[in-house]
Amino acid sequence: MTDINHKERAHAKLSASGASRWATCPGSVQMEDGIPDRESIYAQEGTLAHEMSELKLKHYLDPKGFGKRKLNAAIKKFKKKTSYIKLRWNLTQILM
Repeated sequence: MTDINHKERAHAKLSASGASRWATCPGSVQMEDGIPDRESIYAQEGTLAHEMSELKLKHYLDPKGFGKRKLNAAIKKFKKKTSYIKLRWNLTQILM
């Protein structure tokens, strides 16, 4: 299994979180070029949700290749990796 690392991916120019802005003002997409992304607690929550969704989807689409044992091991590793992040909601709700 390959490690999930969304933090190394570039942020989408036409992201869902910015849709209300870029849909109303298309020029804003070009204006924000070169401005670094700031990571907020909301961005961290979104990244965690994406990573957990990816694990669950792998298990759903390939239960033989990415079975319950692999899923549980990945979730355990995921919990260790993300334990330093203080979330405003209970992470275990999305894990199970």
